[in-house]
Amino acid sequence: LTDYTAGPSAGGSGAASPLRRILRSKGVVWLDTHHEQRVGWSHAGRHFRLAPEQCWWAVLPDDAMRALLAGSGRRGVGGLDGGAPAPSYYDLERRSFIDTNDATFGGVECQFGDRRQEILFIGAARDGKTDEGAILRQLDACLVTDIEMVDYENRWSGM
Repeated sequence: LTDYTAGPSAGGSGAASPLRRILRSKGVVWLDTHHEQRVGWSHAGRHFRLAPEQCWWAVLPDDAMRALLAGSGRRGVGGLDGGAPAPSYYDLERRSFIDTNDATFGGVECQFGDRRQEILFIGAARDGKTDEGAILRQLDACLVTDIEMVDYENRWSGM
């Protein structure tokens, strides 16, 4: 993604990446090769790294997830206005399992739990030449096709 000018012999296209204008980006991504683990995305200047992190919450049995989040310090205490109790960390994490943007799921729990792409871009060159559309097209090209998704589901269905 951050291949700025490498030609085809170096594995690049020879075209400058639209990400070259981004100063830093970070986040987590869901890769088909890491079904159970989040993969950290770290990019600063010309340096880019993808590295396995902890497991997705969806991999854990519900009891284990509750136990891990029980000591997180949030105890359902009411807000400053004395209103309803604040949701627990468990409840907040479980909300990340809900797909509210896709009419297919209609706000119900997604079969893939909390697996997702979540990337934050921080700072861009100030010359007005950052092409957001080109960045989105480049990232979209990394997403699986419907056929690849079926293959993914078949490959990992036994887990």
